Amino acid sequence: MTDDTAQGPRDLSALLVPLAGELLVLPSSVVAEIIRRRELERPAQAPAWLLGMLHWHEASIPVLCFEALNGGALSDTGHGGRIVILNALGEHAACRHYAVLAQGVPHLLLMTAADLQPDPARRAGPVEHMKVRVHGQDAAIPELGAVEAALAELSNGGR
Repeated sequence: MTDDTAQGPRDLSALLVPLAGELLVLPSSVVAEIIRRRELERPAQAPAWLLGMLHWHEASIPVLCFEALNGGALSDTGHGGRIVILNALGEHAACRHYAVLAQGVPHLLLMTAADLQPDPARRAGPVEHMKVRVHGQDAAIPELGAVEAALAELSNGGR
């Protein structure tokens, strides 16, 4: 039996999701599937950050614009993007899955914890854990509990 810590840093598997102006770093373990951008059914009275509902595996799941939920501008180019379907993790989960709109094609990256450098010059938004630099690019680590809490509030009638 060997000690993995004695062999060096362990690789982290992450999905880098292109957003408007930066990358979103998601642990690959929360990603259920990546699909092409498609038309969504937009509920009446939905907040701007909720782009619509997606029919996926016999369920209707919310698709959100992370940038808008985080207090930024709505960014939905409508073409060329992907929908990243995530497994809900936390106690606030109103549904088993939800999705984030990517502004391009996400890609997997194996990295070490040292590849993520905190970026104290940039301030994290309300649904971000922290701002980081990944291989010289601006990125953010989301606070998935806050995202799921916003979705739960929405399903409970809040806007």
